Amino acid sequence: MVVEAKGQIWLFSFGTKSAKPKKGKHVASVGPLQLTSDKLPPAKSYEIVAYLAVMPPNEYTRVHTHLGPEAWYSVWRLRREP
Repeated sequence: MVVEAKGQIWLFSFGTKSAKPKKGKHVASVGPLQLTSDKLPPAKSYEIVAYLAVMPPNEYTRVHTHLGPEAWYSVWRLRREP
């Protein structure tokens, strides 16, 4: 999945942990994600929804639930003050 966010292009790929992109800079590997069972339920297809959330320091989200699994990967970038 290719995403443009905040002036940058991101490539999200799904596969084995050792898989690396053929081009570009590898930033991070996430996973394996722990599911409540040892495998996903059978389905013709699966869907992933990705969001970009920019949260100022000391912000938080309300407690909420989803029908399926949810995972967060945080990218921290420290900004120098001028």
